[in-house]
Amino acid sequence: MRNKNYILKILFLIVIPAVILISVFFIILNIKPSDRNIKIAMVIKSMDPSLNFWQIVRSGATTAKDEYGVNLKITGPWLESDISGQKKILEDMIHEKPSAIILAALDYKELLPVIKKIDSYNIPVITIDSGVNSDIPRSFIATDNIEAGEKLGIYMDGLLSNGDTIAILSFVKGADSAIDREKGVRNIINAGEKISIEGSYYCDNFREKAYEITLKIIKDKPGIKGIIALNDPSTAGAARAIKEKRMENSIILIGFDNGTEVIEYMEEGIVKALVVQKPFNMGYLSIKTAIETIKKKKVEKRIDTGSVLISRENMYTQENQKLLFPLTKEIPLQ
Repeated sequence: MRNKNYILKILFLIVIPAVILISVFFIILNIKPSDRNIKIAMVIKSMDPSLNFWQIVRSGATTAKDEYGVNLKITGPWLESDISGQKKILEDMIHEKPSAIILAALDYKELLPVIKKIDSYNIPVITIDSGVNSDIPRSFIATDNIEAGEKLGIYMDGLLSNGDTIAILSFVKGADSAIDREKGVRNIINAGEKISIEGSYYCDNFREKAYEITLKIIKDKPGIKGIIALNDPSTAGAARAIKEKRMENSIILIGFDNGTEVIEYMEEGIVKALVVQKPFNMGYLSIKTAIETIKKKKVEKRIDTGSVLISRENMYTQENQKLLFPLTKEIPLQ
């Protein structure tokens, strides 16, 4: 009897208060104990820390991970051109049995076999930034890239004269985002019939290759009046070539994203305008949507995270400064 009373005292003094404290902890953080068992894998296009866009995506995802109390692993190839590397990462990821996989696809078609394999294991897939040619992903969270490309086309069309020609400097051929951005540009330019597109070029997401392509365009196409670059490395490489050849008053360059180097070129007047995405939102919403999918909640099939065209003339407004220089926390490579 004495031992029984002793055990009861222990329960009241230690175990029950501990249970209460744990319950209060989860209430405060709005985290259910079951959420701690959710394992989300995010496979992005590149783990290269010099690519500002993906660093901000990771920051948004990590913020959501901390808020919702789930487990998150972020990985990906080093190069955005490494499609086979991304395939291998996804194959290996299946064996880790995550609750969901978030994917920024390097190719619209090439990743379909592995996407189908993931689906056969009943692992939900969410795509971000660049999608795949399939209805398997539960949701696609990205910039409306056709609309973003149209913003570039409208801006360039307004700066040039009848009969002028431009070139499109893209990144990875076959990437869904690259295809849609170019489509948006061509929608405007072809409809206007004011200026024409000389051709499209691909830098495979290398600044150096974009630089070399632009030097060749300057040399071989002396009549070119404008270049539309479709992501950060292509914009940075083109800007370097135009600055080096002192062609900033002869060739209008407009581009994409808000890497530090590109913003500096815009401050110098080498880059005339940028379409800036909202990668933090993309990362954050991907985690939120993955959790809702895991919990069998209805999610939107397509979520547009938005984009804004910022020119050199309006880049210093408070609103645009926040977009150009978003606050992020440093995330260590995993």
